[in-house]
Amino acid sequence: MREQYINILGQVIKIGIIVLVFVTPLLFIPLPQNINDFRIFSEFNKQVFFVIGSLLLFTIWTLKMVLERRVTIVRTPLDIPLLALLLTYIISTALSSDIFVSIAGFYGTFYPSLIGMFALVLFYFTLVSNFNSKTRLRALIALVISISIVAIIHITNYFGLFLIPFEAAKVREWTPIISLGSFAFIASILILVSLGFALQTKITWLKYAGFAAAVLLFIPLLIINAFGAWVSLLVGLLIFLFFSPKIFNDKKTRIYLATTAAVAGLFLIIALIPSLRDGIVKPLINTEDKNTTITTEKRLSLENGWQTAANSAGDKPILGSGPGTFPFAYTQNSPISVNNTDDWNVRFEQASNEYANLISTLGIVGFVVFLFVLVSLFRPLILFVSNSANAKDNPLILLILSSLGGYAAGSLFFDTSLVIGLVFFFLAAVSLSTLYDLGVKGTNKVNLKLVSLNAGAIRSFEEGETPSSNLLAIILFIPSILLMMSVLFLFFNAYKAEVSYQKSIIAASENRGSETRDLLISAIRTFGFRDVYHRTLSLVDLRLAQNLSTQQQDQENQDPTNIQRLVNEAIEQGKIASGYQTQTTIGTSRANVVNWESIAIVYSNLIGVANGAEDHAVRTYIIAVSLQPRNPLLYEALGSVYLRLNRTDEAIRMLETAVSLKPDLSSSHFALAQAYKQADDRDEDAVVELQRTLQYLPEDSADKERIQSELDEVLEELEKTQLSPSSTTPSANTNP
Repeated sequence: MREQYINILGQVIKIGIIVLVFVTPLLFIPLPQNINDFRIFSEFNKQVFFVIGSLLLFTIWTLKMVLERRVTIVRTPLDIPLLALLLTYIISTALSSDIFVSIAGFYGTFYPSLIGMFALVLFYFTLVSNFNSKTRLRALIALVISISIVAIIHITNYFGLFLIPFEAAKVREWTPIISLGSFAFIASILILVSLGFALQTKITWLKYAGFAAAVLLFIPLLIINAFGAWVSLLVGLLIFLFFSPKIFNDKKTRIYLATTAAVAGLFLIIALIPSLRDGIVKPLINTEDKNTTITTEKRLSLENGWQTAANSAGDKPILGSGPGTFPFAYTQNSPISVNNTDDWNVRFEQASNEYANLISTLGIVGFVVFLFVLVSLFRPLILFVSNSANAKDNPLILLILSSLGGYAAGSLFFDTSLVIGLVFFFLAAVSLSTLYDLGVKGTNKVNLKLVSLNAGAIRSFEEGETPSSNLLAIILFIPSILLMMSVLFLFFNAYKAEVSYQKSIIAASENRGSETRDLLISAIRTFGFRDVYHRTLSLVDLRLAQNLSTQQQDQENQDPTNIQRLVNEAIEQGKIASGYQTQTTIGTSRANVVNWESIAIVYSNLIGVANGAEDHAVRTYIIAVSLQPRNPLLYEALGSVYLRLNRTDEAIRMLETAVSLKPDLSSSHFALAQAYKQADDRDEDAVVELQRTLQYLPEDSADKERIQSELDEVLEELEKTQLSPSSTTPSANTNP
């Protein structure tokens, strides 16, 4: 009976692996109506599913070990590097500028995070120790099919043939992976894997399916046209061409590869020649927008990403600011040159470069350990492809090596999202478990057992040796099941809260204010560890209080109770989100400039209404400025508050800083003009700033006439002042 249970658990693990790699890239739940909120909710769903799935598989594996009465693992060259990377994540999280973000991920991207990396490492060890040739092949097919389905959805959306019947998905740029750049990167990696799978299999229809999948995955590269994805594919192809003469000497194989390359080349020619592209592609697009190029998401430039990383390394060089905290590193350390770009007012959440992201968030240690992981993975694969007699019978290993080389190169242009991480760890497990099956040195199966502390606590021994007890298996099983139960409980509440939050966004878009507030309160009561929930409720309360005040102005019997309650709640929730004048709680993010900007907005709108609001507005804006010292809008906002408080000199200093940070920002020039008008003898400076305001305003701006009228008034007053007798210098008195 025990053997039967062991076999059942083994089958469950193998099926679970296939399901996990197939479903995670495709998973989305179409709750939000807005594509940006859809992106956030989809990423959250992927994280929840993958983390729970990885933990569940590991827990089942440990239960299998308990029944087997031994702890058996496949030892590979990647074990120590991955454990070192996980340890780096743990230590960096403990020293993080925001521990909760480092554990759970920054809201919206969710990966990288400690929990995400922990799940990926468990995923790798579970795979590499439970793979056999059949499971490995089926899981590889599942991943290729999953990404191919994403490619089909992307291609049909591009042509306006929307297969997903939800409003948020009826956008030409939409895919289940959400980020077009990330999808192009994944496609560039899996093109070569598909070729390798086609060359490896002996089944004719699977061989043709592999080549077809490679061509299918090539099409999104042409549509998205991401430079980093082309670099990834090119590097992979170069690695393949370098080693292939030693492996591919079969004429039939070369014909297959040449045919696939010819078909891909035909698509490439159509994409590169405008007349062909317009004549063939445009008529097939079934939307009003016939543009053959699509808009991809905004990405931080490589130059600014590296400068941010360099500045961050100067602040925290050893272990960085913590996993997932690049948004904070960016606001604190982004270069001033960002203000000269079109994306000057975008707070980027990712570095668009995995290496820059590692340096910023995990420091030099994290960067070096990651390189250690890559070297430890590439070395045995290169040695096998170069020297092993078995390499000719296993062409898939060469193609996986090429894909992993493409990943290393493409990481110069893309961050590692959860799905990209899944692909990388999966390919690593596939390749090293294959080397184990082939008996390659450095990969072997061992049993572990507990020994005395002075002997090292845990020792490995040969698989045939019978362990004295299964205590280690029990020790692994009990924490894993406790962790599994804890994660399920937390994720259930987090998921329930996120659903309420997404529904609140929908309610807000439909101007249902009271319902929006109720849903936000429900989200906070369910899982109050997201600063975005508190921050959003604070701003919603402020808007509701303002609307209620406006409605009651003409009423004889006003009831200020509800307004005061909303104001108090707005302040309270803003304090919780930012940690201002309150005890730090889980989910409070003192490092997030958005939280401070939000509470500053609340206080600045309450000046003259709530006691002390003016002082709090100044303090919170000062903290916001310190967290993003090169953002001209924050200086402008603080200067405007000073101006309202008649603290003219301080207002001028802030507004002059704003225009120095971004000289073409018309709103800052206009605010500075008001400050100069309020100051003594600064009318000439006010004229200059009003002129600059007009200079930098858009041609179709409705404010031009009003500002020109104000400029004329100031010029007229200035002219009167200069002509008045009191303004002229009297002649010197002469003695009679």
